[in-house]
Amino acid sequence: ARMPPGRHAPTLLLLLGVAAISTGSIFLRLAEAPSAGEAFWRCALATLCLLPFASRTLLADWRALSPGGKRAGLLAGLLLAGHFAAWIESLAWTSVAQSVLLVSTTPLWVALLAPVVTGDRLTRLARWGLLAALLGTAVMHLEAPRGARDPLWGGFLALVGAWCASGYLLIGRRLRRELPLFSYSVICYGSAALTLLALNLSTGSPLTGYSGATWGWLALAALIPQGVGHTTLNWALRHAGAPLVSVSLLGEPAAATLLAWVFLGERPTEVLILGGPIVLFGIWLSSRGESQRPSA
Repeated sequence: ARMPPGRHAPTLLLLLGVAAISTGSIFLRLAEAPSAGEAFWRCALATLCLLPFASRTLLADWRALSPGGKRAGLLAGLLLAGHFAAWIESLAWTSVAQSVLLVSTTPLWVALLAPVVTGDRLTRLARWGLLAALLGTAVMHLEAPRGARDPLWGGFLALVGAWCASGYLLIGRRLRRELPLFSYSVICYGSAALTLLALNLSTGSPLTGYSGATWGWLALAALIPQGVGHTTLNWALRHAGAPLVSVSLLGEPAAATLLAWVFLGERPTEVLILGGPIVLFGIWLSSRGESQRPSA
């Protein structure tokens, strides 16, 4: 049997991955650029970072895809563009804590949409998880986050980001059977970057002329949360298993909230402290329901 890389290595790397991903909202809040521009550069720089790992087989992998697979890859990129555009814009309207918590509800929507997209039945745990998360979200909105411009609009944008991410993940479940990891990532990130480029050009949003500090924050947003965080979690999927990885991601909202408090001075409100754990519990229930689904 294949020996694991070390008894504690998967757990330690999971902690590293979650910590890295949790920095994304902080870097993007500190970057002084339009939200659509930040979304474009995050996808474009991430594509460039991954391209060397996929360059040998990328064209052959693309040609081998069926016409339906190619359309699915482009649609996944379009949804990923929507995810980043909506979520990053939400950071301009509400607190980091509320934004990250709501965009982290993606597993709930994956469970809810799976019966429609993949034909999988919605499990009982997933249904209870959805109800718990909706309750927690309602509690969170009983009081506006301190200093937020429009928390209802910001919260809605974060949910749009979660909905787009759930569609992206559901398409990815099928497409990853046909494509290696790096080719899949480059196709999705590249098509997302092109979509966001078109969005920026059509709205006249500037893609250059940023300060040196902003370029630095954008580079860090592409390298640390994307390059280190997601790559580490992809490794952990093999060595620790999907259920543990899914549950570990529940640490992201807590870590991002703590980082925002320390570095941005965004102290969480009492209702967020009360409602946030209810949302996290709902996500955990849905993740458990997904992990217990029998394989076809």
